[in-house]
Formats: sequence, C-alpha cells, structure tokens
Amino acid sequence: MADFGVKFDVRTSQGWFLPSKGTASTTQFALNGEVRADGTGGSTACGASAWGPIGAKYHTDGPGKGPGLLYAAINQEAFGSVHGSGPACGLCFELSPVSGSGQELADQALTFEIIDNCPVGSGSDQNCGQCKGTTNAAFSKPTHFDIASDAMSPEQYAQFYNGVTDGSNWRSINFKNVPCNPDTNPKFATLSWGCNGSCKSENIDSCVDINTGRSVEGMPASSGIHRRMTPFPSSAFHYHGRRRHAGH
Repeated sequence: MADFGVKFDVRTSQGWFLPSKGTASTTQFALNGEVRADGTGGSTACGASAWGPIGAKYHTDGPGKGPGLLYAAINQEAFGSVHGSGPACGLCFELSPVSGSGQELADQALTFEIIDNCPVGSGSDQNCGQCKGTTNAAFSKPTHFDIASDAMSPEQYAQFYNGVTDGSNWRSINFKNVPCNPDTNPKFATLSWGCNGSCKSENIDSCVDINTGRSVEGMPASSGIHRRMTPFPSSAFHYHGRRRHAGH
C-alpha cells in the first residue's frame, strides 16, 4: 500500500481526509486527450502522461470503449493537493454499486486506481467540493469517485453500470482500499507537477512528491494547466469546467 505522508482516516491540519472505506457517489469523465499512449496528451493531476503499459492503444470513442484499464479521480479533499500529485495517487479502491433499494451489488464490484483529482473551483463543486467535512450537494455523500469510463472495456463497463440508478451514475457505492491489480490498474508513466494549496488554504506544508513519497515543503506551486478534454460524440456527457461528466 502506498504511503505518501497522509494517513487514512485522519483529518490533517490542511483539511485533507483520505478514507480507507465508506460510502461515496460516482460520475463519469473522459480522459480523452489528457492521457495518450505516446505521452503527448498532457497529463492528469497525478502526473500520468501515458497509458500503462506504454504503447497500449488509446480510444476516444466513448464510455466502455477503452483498453480495459480501471482508472478514476477522487474528490479534492481526499486527493490531497491541487494540480499536484496528491497522496491518493496510485492507490486502489474497490467500488461496489448500491441499488436503489439499498442492496450492495457485490458481484458488480471493480477495483479502480486513482489517477486524477476531481477538483474544486472548476465547475465540479457539486460533486467534488467536500472541502470542509461536508457532503457534496449532488448526491449527499462525503466522498466522490469520478470514473474514467472511456478507459474501461465493454465488459467492464457493462458489469459495473448494470442497473445504474441515476442516469449514467451510481448515487451510492460502498468502497474500500485494496491492493491494485497490475492487469487493470497498471502503474502509469508520471510527470512531477509539484504541489499547490489544499482545500483549506494555500498551505502546501503536507504536499508530497508522487515519485519519491517525500515532503516537498516550500516547493513552488505548479504552473501546469491540464488540458480540457475533447468531447465525446455522445450527448450523454457534458462539461463541469475542466472535467467532462456523465449527465444526471
């Protein structure tokens, strides 16, 4: 299990809180041009600049039409930094959908690796704005996972989203931190973005470098701006600022 300085289930002085398990909501987004097999597509907030393994075919055709990789973003409070490689990068969580009647659909569970930040202040606040220990407005959950659905294979997409409760999104899932699966959660090529402020303030005292796991106190904030994603042709998706989400 990765440990980059912020412990599970402990709220830090910077306002970060990374749960090891709990309930959450989900949306979908498209990695699209943000990550490409040849590394030319920019990078995610974790510094992922290419599919793992390098050379894997990249798809932009829509949800469930990808190479079979299970990647997700997590809300900023849990991610641990802004436009920098937060401590949640590279961690994996098993997500089990919960039906509208409250039944956990354990046989549909899949394990996703955190590759990106679902940020505050870019139009995503309704899903990812749990910066003060409160729930998000859209689904009333303390944690949120944004699923990179264009990376999923047709089989993975059909399994996880069978019976979805809210358009294209699960209003409720159960999640827990688990080991990554190297076949579907391969480690990605990384670029160092440095660190910016947390949800709480401009404080960067607890930022860590994804490549070393060491504190980078005093490191200047990264000036990197992530690319806006190319739209899916499907009308089922729309933008919330930088990130493209499934409609709900």
